[in-house]
Amino acid sequence: MSFGILGWRGATIVTRANDTWGVNQGFNPGFRLSALDAVVLVVGVIVAFALIMVAWCAGFVVGFVLGHFFLFCHVLRVSRALELAWAGIFATFAAATLTLDAPGWPVTVSVSLIATWIVAAVEMRKPSYHGVGWQSINPGLLGWWKACHRERPDGSQGH
Repeated sequence: MSFGILGWRGATIVTRANDTWGVNQGFNPGFRLSALDAVVLVVGVIVAFALIMVAWCAGFVVGFVLGHFFLFCHVLRVSRALELAWAGIFATFAAATLTLDAPGWPVTVSVSLIATWIVAAVEMRKPSYHGVGWQSINPGLLGWWKACHRERPDGSQGH
């Protein structure tokens, strides 16, 4: 699948038939979305809107986290450590805002968005960056991947 307007090439829609566990072992960079992820996104959006009607901050938190899930897991394809670092920052500030009324939502959102930019910048500078735009951001990805996944003499693969 190709999204030429945004410069995306090689986007993948993962189905159970081509990827039993949700992790394709072949070289498959770029945008990626499984059926389960699509269901999570749709349900998450519905929950966020329903919560906004009851308690705006709960709906906001669900929507904000859901948006970052989509960005980190499907667009940028961020490493787990960076995802967890962002989640820790957001959870700390959000919990403080909810329980202590400080530092407040404007600071929580600002700090979280700054963390988002840092996570994106760090991930895109890695030799393993394989998210959207990888062809221009990391043209050496295929070489890196081949070096890391080279078959060893015992038949196992590196990485």
